[in-house]
Amino acid sequence: MSSLANYYNNQGVKFYEDGDFQAALEDLNRALSEDPSNTLAYYNRGLVYVSLGRSEEHTSELQSHSDLVCRLLL
Repeated sequence: MSSLANYYNNQGVKFYEDGDFQAALEDLNRALSEDPSNTLAYYNRGLVYVSLGRSEEHTSELQSHSDLVCRLLL
């Protein structure tokens, strides 16, 4: 994971924990722009989608996370 992607992921988690879901989503999107293979950012973004009531996106994020983890393990 790139250091910039790691930074944005961590910031996204902080915003999520503070209840600022829109800011969390923006930083997690930045993390994934920096590193599209960042499985943790996909997972965290899925949590944000749940908090925003966006269940369809949550399901898609979990599938992306799962698919990526499987590819990395093979």
